[in-house]
Amino acid sequence: MFIAYGLRPEIRDIKKEQAGLSRFGRIFGKMPDSVFDWNVFRKLVY
Repeated sequence: MFIAYGLRPEIRDIKKEQAGLSRFGRIFGKMPDSVFDWNVFRKLVY
């Protein structure tokens, strides 16, 4: 659901998101740059 519909958390955790960016980069070899990438990123973080 997070990825398909782009659901967003009610409360953001900036520290989790910073750690999530490095994790996303290690997994995919790039930073999120599309809507789909950001949806996957949010699923990894939350």
